[in-house]
Amino acid sequence: MQVDRDVFVRTRSDLAVQLAGNFLTVFLNKCGSKNEEIDYRPLFENFVQDLLTTVNKPEWPAAELLLSLLGNILVKNFMNKGTEMSLRVASLDYLGVVAARLRKDAVSSSLKVDTIDKLIEEIKEEERKDSDENDPSEKSKKVHIFSLP
Repeated sequence: MQVDRDVFVRTRSDLAVQLAGNFLTVFLNKCGSKNEEIDYRPLFENFVQDLLTTVNKPEWPAAELLLSLLGNILVKNFMNKGTEMSLRVASLDYLGVVAARLRKDAVSSSLKVDTIDKLIEEIKEEERKDSDENDPSEKSKKVHIFSLP
């Protein structure tokens, strides 16, 4: 039986998103549970910081998806009145950390736009100068202008 590649990729992608959501949910629940012998909060905080560090890097395309899933889970945990208060508070704390970092990154990247625009203009100006120097018709025009009495 031949399976359409698009359908195959889509089903695998959906499965990966579901597994990532399950992983994040279990990991977060371990952080909010007081029954655990190991304190998972430092691990989870490091995990969140790693996601925030890699979210805009092309080498880590899954970071954006994981961060988006995490945000949805955190909001659901915080809004669910049936969830333990410790997990609700932890969810709010992590949500604040994520929002603050994303806001900081957005502000700093918007400040870099002016610098990037200046660099682009400088590069274009250099390219214009190079093309003028390499164009023989331009050289001949310049020679004629300078050779006039």
